[in-house]
Amino acid sequence: MPVSNSIQNFRENVINRGGGPQYASKYIATMVWPQGSRTYYPLSVVLPGRNYAFFEHDIWGPIRKIPYKRGYTQCNMTFIIYQDWEERNFIERWMNSVVLNSNRRFDETALYTEAVGTIQVKCFRSNSDQTTKTITFKEAFPAQISPAALGADATAYPTFTVGFQFNEYII
Repeated sequence: MPVSNSIQNFRENVINRGGGPQYASKYIATMVWPQGSRTYYPLSVVLPGRNYAFFEHDIWGPIRKIPYKRGYTQCNMTFIIYQDWEERNFIERWMNSVVLNSNRRFDETALYTEAVGTIQVKCFRSNSDQTTKTITFKEAFPAQISPAALGADATAYPTFTVGFQFNEYII
C-alpha cells in the first residue's frame, strides 16, 4: 500500500494513533515520603533524560563503547508560589530530612529510609480523568530548589523549580 504524503493523512495518523497525542498540560504529581505525602499540580514537569556510562574497549580496531552503568538526569518540577507556601514548605521539610542535624546521631540506613520517597506523575486523557500513563520515581528526594524572585515590579506569579534525584524510574 503506498504511503500518502498528504497533510490530511499525516493528521489522521497522529490523531488516531493510541487515542492521539498526550496533552502536556494534563498531569498531577504525588509525592510520598515517610513523613508525609501530597498531591500537587506543578506548573511544569520536565521528565528526566536517560544515558549510559561506557567502557571504551580499544585493544585493536575501532573503539567499541560498552555500556556498563545507566544514568539519569534529574526530574525537574516548577511550582507556583501560593500565599500559603504549601508546596515550598513541604519540599523544605523533605530536604531537611535528607541531611543530618545536630540532634541526630549518624545512622546511614535510618537516614536513607527517612529521606527517600516515591514520586508519581500521572498523565491524563484530554477529555477525561482517565490515566494514560503513570511515571514512578523510586528512592526519590529533592536535591535542589531554585531561587524564587519576588519583586514589586513583577507582573506574573512567582515560581520555584525543584530538582529531584532518584534511583530508578518506571514508565
